[in-house]
Amino acid sequence: MANYYARDTKVAYVEQINAGKLTVTEAVKELGCSRSAIYSWIRKLSEDEEHGLPGSGHMKPDMAYQRQLEKKQAAKE
Repeated sequence: MANYYARDTKVAYVEQINAGKLTVTEAVKELGCSRSAIYSWIRKLSEDEEHGLPGSGHMKPDMAYQRQLEKKQAAKE
């Protein structure tokens, strides 16, 4: 079963790792997730700090806008 973590939790762990207060190995042990998940969080936050990890069920603003346009177009057809 997959673990889901709130955006705040992910950001807090990434910040601690980037500050050198925590290693990826320690984070993996504490959270019970994979190393690749942690590295994915780090990469996504480095690419887009504000919207890098939108959270479960949420989309980046540009994707939400695109989805809204697609729904409007589908309703017209």
